[in-house]
Amino acid sequence: YFMAKKSIIEIIFLTAKDFNPPLYYLILHFWIKIFGGSEIALRSLSIIFFWATIYIAFLFLNDVFKIKPRKSFFYLIFFILSPLLLYFAFEARMYSMLAFFASLSYYTFYKKNYRFYLLSTVAGLFINYFMIFVVFSQLLFLLINKKSGLNFKKSVIYLSLLIFLPWLIFFLNQNSFPNSFWLIKPQFNHLFNLLGIIYTGHESNLYPNSLIVNAMEKNVFFFSLLLIF
Repeated sequence: YFMAKKSIIEIIFLTAKDFNPPLYYLILHFWIKIFGGSEIALRSLSIIFFWATIYIAFLFLNDVFKIKPRKSFFYLIFFILSPLLLYFAFEARMYSMLAFFASLSYYTFYKKNYRFYLLSTVAGLFINYFMIFVVFSQLLFLLINKKSGLNFKKSVIYLSLLIFLPWLIFFLNQNSFPNSFWLIKPQFNHLFNLLGIIYTGHESNLYPNSLIVNAMEKNVFFFSLLLIF
């Protein structure tokens, strides 16, 4: 909120020294000008992109996996009730928007819609740096399935990275990479608990004295097994 209240030039330079690119803050900047800076207004932007992500999930189920609409609505329940997606759906941060553009990037990648792929991928890159992993996964997918005759134009993928490159260079020149108190060193047991952690958005390190969180910590492995099933 305090970042988005700044001028456009200030947002660009301040985010270059932060951990996230500027696009979310620029969108929120104009969102505040239209709808105000109330808590409901700030959070509603994330909720809109949450439901947009659910819609992309529905398109995946129908167009990619060819699942009938009735079954698709059943599977959508797991998306709608996902603790991680719900957590960020009500939070005034960029992760709900990232989920939408990452999902749209994968969908347009599969449908070979190059124009919307470029738009969604570049937007995702300017929202959060984790979007780079989405792009790399797509390149890896094409490499692994090279013999299958998949002919998505790699040049479009490279173009998205090329458009993002000037900002990345600017970011690396501006950022001193300060330590982050919320980041913890990965533990070996996180590998086995990975699905449960991703689905729940489990952040036990932030609540060391919570009985409920400690109980989740002990049972997240079994929840991961359930998700694998």
